[in-house]
Amino acid sequence: MDVRVDNSPASEIKVDALIACVFKDGGVEDERLASVDKALGGALAEIISRKEFHGRRYETDIVLTMGKLAARRVLLVGGGKQSEFDLFYLRNTVAAAARAAHKKGARSLAFLMPTPAGASIIAVAQAITEGAIIGLINPDIYKTREGDEQGDVEQIVIVGDNSAEMNEGVRRGKIMSEAANFTRSLAEEPANIMTPVRLAEEARKMVGQHTNLEITVLGRAEMEAKGMGSILGVAAGSHTEPQLIVISYNGGKKGDQRKIALVGKGITFDSGGTSIKPAQNMHYMKYDMCGAAAVIGAMQALAEFGPAINVIGIGCAVENMPGGGAQRPGDVRRAMNGKTIEVLNTDAEGRLVLADGVLYAQEQGATHVVDICTLTGAAVISLGHAAAALLGQPQSWLDQVKDAAEESGERVWQLPLYNEYREELKSNIADIANVGGRAAGTAIGAIFIKEFIEESTEWAHLDIAAVAYTEHDQPYLAHGSSGFGVRTMTNLVLDVADGAK
Repeated sequence: MDVRVDNSPASEIKVDALIACVFKDGGVEDERLASVDKALGGALAEIISRKEFHGRRYETDIVLTMGKLAARRVLLVGGGKQSEFDLFYLRNTVAAAARAAHKKGARSLAFLMPTPAGASIIAVAQAITEGAIIGLINPDIYKTREGDEQGDVEQIVIVGDNSAEMNEGVRRGKIMSEAANFTRSLAEEPANIMTPVRLAEEARKMVGQHTNLEITVLGRAEMEAKGMGSILGVAAGSHTEPQLIVISYNGGKKGDQRKIALVGKGITFDSGGTSIKPAQNMHYMKYDMCGAAAVIGAMQALAEFGPAINVIGIGCAVENMPGGGAQRPGDVRRAMNGKTIEVLNTDAEGRLVLADGVLYAQEQGATHVVDICTLTGAAVISLGHAAAALLGQPQSWLDQVKDAAEESGERVWQLPLYNEYREELKSNIADIANVGGRAAGTAIGAIFIKEFIEESTEWAHLDIAAVAYTEHDQPYLAHGSSGFGVRTMTNLVLDVADGAK
């Protein structure tokens, strides 16, 4: 998609839709919008004064220009309360407007948007770019197309000074949004197509487009040789080969011993295994690989940004199926470090694949680890669909993750990781059980993974079960995969690398 900055008067920009933001209880005070309204004979001000448009968040209304502007139509979008309008809402407001304009047939859009208080020029241009590109993607990839259906948006114009800062923001926004949409495209494929092997193939294709990335894929035989009994136990019921997808980016300076590992849960379909899930909504379990997909997307973005630090991205890709060879409740598995696990519930499989995933990352020299996973329904109960759960150690590393998430517009909320939670995972016959009681389920899932984290490793656990996908369209996002985590992990790596300069 073509994205550019144009410092021409808004009334002279030739597009299908000129999009302008108006705040709740506001008007056309913005000088640029006032000139547009003047060219339209005060039509915008009249709509607002008559309360036909209120400026509520994500509200939209369209005015045909009848040749009075270069644009065919003006789309007003509500920004809500101006005091609450920040980069998060700027990004989502742009996305909501882009979606509304496209539904009305627009294929070229120009954005006349206000700047949130305290926001930099780069951040504003990046947020507008991300909002438009992410907002316009729909997951209807297998629908039969009719000849007269609306085509895709081909051009995005940001009305503003054509400065180096604005163009840098556009560049960053394109990298981030295209990586997020790549992640979404992986997650949207049905499980009969997006198998672990296919996920590895897609990762290879992406790596092949970047000279600064390398990829290694471990199959069943290689995992057996490494003693990865935890991940292999999950894969035991499937006919599909499990894959440990390892993408390496070696941008660190000589002597820098730090290596960041991004480790994603990649259950391409989760039936629950022997502890089978209820049939209702099981089709959403194709999204149980969103963590691994986010890691692959983040590695694509990092290859484009080229930070001065070493990064390894690991996707733990398996199917969890109830086949004749599937593991049973009560089975004992041995992880890569020799620790034994009593599998009390085969539907608590994400932590089992991540155990070997984080162990492998540390074996490869990772000093900092982020694992990202659709791990627990308890995260949805705790936080709704507004934020991902964050746990880990030490606090300084978690603070860096929180800062990166805030910068990205991806909300996270830290939950406690009390030692007492470990009592829930006691086993009578093994070193640890894979589940505890119903209470504090998100923290107990994290405590399990902590058992496989070395004391010296800085570790963050992102449980994205509540935000990895949505079942219904939002004003600013189509239903399906959200691509959550790509921007947070990318910004985290960039922030750490910048701090090393």
